[in-house]
Amino acid sequence: MEMRQLRYFVSAATHLNFTKAAKECFIVQTAMTQQIANLEKELGVKLFERQSRGLSLTAAGEAFLTDAREILARSQRSRERMAAFQGGYTDLLQLGHHGELFRRDLVQALTAFRTRSPQTKVMLYQLPRSELLSGIREGQLDLAFMTYTDNLSKYEKWVDWRILGEEEMVLAVSADHPLAGRKEVSMAEVDQYPRIWLFWGSEEGRPIGMPEEGSDARVYGAVEDHASMEVLIESGYCVGLWTRRVCQNRERAGLCFIPVTDFPQLAEATALWHRGELSPSGELFLQLMEEQFAGERP
Repeated sequence: MEMRQLRYFVSAATHLNFTKAAKECFIVQTAMTQQIANLEKELGVKLFERQSRGLSLTAAGEAFLTDAREILARSQRSRERMAAFQGGYTDLLQLGHHGELFRRDLVQALTAFRTRSPQTKVMLYQLPRSELLSGIREGQLDLAFMTYTDNLSKYEKWVDWRILGEEEMVLAVSADHPLAGRKEVSMAEVDQYPRIWLFWGSEEGRPIGMPEEGSDARVYGAVEDHASMEVLIESGYCVGLWTRRVCQNRERAGLCFIPVTDFPQLAEATALWHRGELSPSGELFLQLMEEQFAGERP
């Protein structure tokens, strides 16, 4: 089994189309199909069902896709670790985060970490929630930080996590919005205005702040990053429900932040990692992040 065969297989499994996969891998289609056939022969199983309307993965193919992605991810991580050694470092720590919630804490924790572990190279990635989870599972990330983790128990066979703290929700509005200047608002008042939230793609669960089906809340739409939310809110198109920490990172004249008195739940700020695989540098950084949150508790 060769690494290139794994890359070809993952591409074909992603696109379910040999032509698109071949184009992505910069090879001709005949070479793509031959390499997949060779891989199936070596494994002794059929990975794809070839039908007139296209490709579909077999049960064996579905199972092998998880393994193939993990092998490729760990291979890439090994190359990055060796690149760190070439740069004079002795360790590599790869961190992922979602949105802007952890920005200030990451800066402060990384500043302390650089002093405590100067020979560790740190790489930081802002990714959607689903990619953070797959990054942990496949070994691309050592630690990830996210919110809205009420359904993590479904991944407990391979993920460990720790709640760093709970965050109150705050309404973000433009400076000229009718609610600007208020000391607090209720959810009934929030629901009178078009609301925007972060889009999670295919990941299960509902983001905090997304209106429930059948509610009277007015929906403006969804975006994939906080920066886009900020622009639309500051321009007056909609309002958004953010955590208190995100608002602390956004001191701008064009935005106002108002505490919500009766929001039904708190956002959990959570660290997660692959079960049994947290390195000493990861342990140290997790400790520093916990200290950041503990320092703000009453």
